[in-house]
Parts: sequence; C-alpha cells; structure tokens
Amino acid sequence: MKAARNYGNGDIRIEDLVLPPVKADEVRIAVEWAGICGSDKHSYERKAPRPVFTPGHEFSGTVAETGADVRRVKPGDRVVVNPLFFCGKCPTCIQGYSNNCENLVMFGLNGIYGAFAEETVVRETMVTKIPDNLPLDVAALAEPACIAAHALRISKFKPGDAAAVFGVGAIGLLMVSLLKVSGCTKIIATARTKSKRDLALKLGADIVFDPTAPEAEEIIKNLANSVDLVYELSGAQQSFTMAFGMLRVRGELVMISLPQNPFEYPAWIAVNKEISVTGSKCTNGEFPMVVELLANGSIDAAPIITKKIYLDDLVEEGLETLIGDNEQLKILVTPKRALLI
Repeated sequence: MKAARNYGNGDIRIEDLVLPPVKADEVRIAVEWAGICGSDKHSYERKAPRPVFTPGHEFSGTVAETGADVRRVKPGDRVVVNPLFFCGKCPTCIQGYSNNCENLVMFGLNGIYGAFAEETVVRETMVTKIPDNLPLDVAALAEPACIAAHALRISKFKPGDAAAVFGVGAIGLLMVSLLKVSGCTKIIATARTKSKRDLALKLGADIVFDPTAPEAEEIIKNLANSVDLVYELSGAQQSFTMAFGMLRVRGELVMISLPQNPFEYPAWIAVNKEISVTGSKCTNGEFPMVVELLANGSIDAAPIITKKIYLDDLVEEGLETLIGDNEQLKILVTPKRALLI
C-alpha cells in the first residue's frame, strides 16, 4: 500500500509499505481523510535525524479488518481514532489519566504507523464508531475537537462564564464553538489573521482582535478583569502575560499550547489575583461526546477545513502550504483521488 514516510531532516517520501498482520486486539482501517496538524508540520520542519515513521494522527476511515478478539467494531463500520497508545498498567493509567501514561506513544508522531497512508492499524480501544449522518471529512476533525473538549472539561468552566481563547487556529476555533454551545456568555478571541478572526465571529465569538495591532493595547486595557477563564493556544509570551491582566480574581488560565521557549511568569499578579494555571494535554474519554456534537451540528467544524489534497501531494500542497500560507486552517489529505473530483 501507499504511505508517507518521514525520514527526518525535512525528508518525507511517498513509498510502498506492507502492514503487518492484524493482531487479536487490533483493527485495520482504510483511511478516508487525515488532517495535517501543527505537530506534523513541526516534525517535517525539524532538522534532526529520527527513526522512519508514517505521520498523521487526525483521521477518519472505514474498518477493513478486525482481529480475533475485537468485538466493538466490524468491517464496514465508519470510525475515528484516538491516537494515544497508553499502557493501561502504570500508576497514572490506573488513576484514570491515560493521556498522561508513563509509557505513552503517539500514533503518527512517535510510533511507526500513521494516517497519511491508504491503510493503518490501531488497537480496538482507540476506535470510536461514528453515525452515518456525520461526513467522514468533518469526522476527521474529531481529534482536534477532543483536545478542545478536554481542556473545557477539566477547567472550572460553568454556563454563564465569560472566556477568552488566545490563538484561534483550528483547535482555537473548535474551542470557540464548544464554548458557545456550552453556555459561555461572552467569548473573546485573538488571531493575527483576519480570516481567522472573521471565522471566530461566525462561530460565536463576541469580541475579536489582533494582539499585535496598534489598537490592541487599548482593547486589552478595556478588557482587564473581564473573563473567568482564558484558554491559551498561541504559544506566545505576549498572550500568556495578557491572560493574567484579563482574568478576574480567582480566574483560571488553561494552557493548551506547547511553547517552544520558556515563559516569564507574572507571579505577583497571579498571587495577588489568586489565579490558577491548568495544563491540558491531548484527550481522555472525550471522543464519544465529540462525535455526538459533530453529528448533531453543535460543533460547526466544516468551515475549519480550508483545503483538501491527494496523499501524493502531501509535501508541496500540504506541509509547504501550511508553512507559507497563514490563511490555512485544516488541510485534509486523502489516499483516494476520486474524493477530490
């Protein structure tokens, strides 16, 4: 079968790959659509050697084969996949925090197999069936939507709260949509790109602005002490610092982004306002809920898809486009050329 193979140092090739036989607890999936994540882009850009692997971890598809012990799905079922291989045996897993497993392996990032391929293999426990009324292209956004849903679920959010979302890329926009349907009374969103700010308004944000614009300082001043929660997705020091000024006393900053450099922490403000900081990592049990919200239209994910490409064009039309075009949000990849006609 055809698959993308990441050799490191910016070298991704489309090659033939033979998958191993399906084990008793595994499921082989024919990939329909796979989204390019920021982590896929960073892995492509990283100039360092690493073991060869197939990237791609946000995807939907159809079950092609099941192992002897698989009971939850059958061939022909339409599915999405939680990309976390967790051991289920370490102290963290036993406590119920599988997303923080001490032996965690991320499918399509630091495992061997990924979704930028015609087919792939995962454990049965990673698979969630989706209803027939949920299009497979929209379903491919289930994993990033789960990241937003997990952050919302573990935070102190309650209906009636006001919240800010800093950095409305794909996950940030999904967060805006989730906040709106969850009863958030005021949503503030930031993005440098006008198209992303416009989409944030469409999905339910009340106030949007570019944090780097000349007028941002006055906007930020007027929004001081105005929100109960800030969800940080930009990875920028400026946004991190801005959050402490915008939060009310005993507000909460939820860190979803993975900053590339250490941040300066405004400890005096945090202590004086009794602000709590919560880290949010991946997903843990949100897939069934997110699939239902996508299927019934509560999460409006379709506008976040900005481009669809063929697997053979992954590098030039996908990864390089994401690097060079700030207007892009979610680029979907398919191994089925007929879907692009």
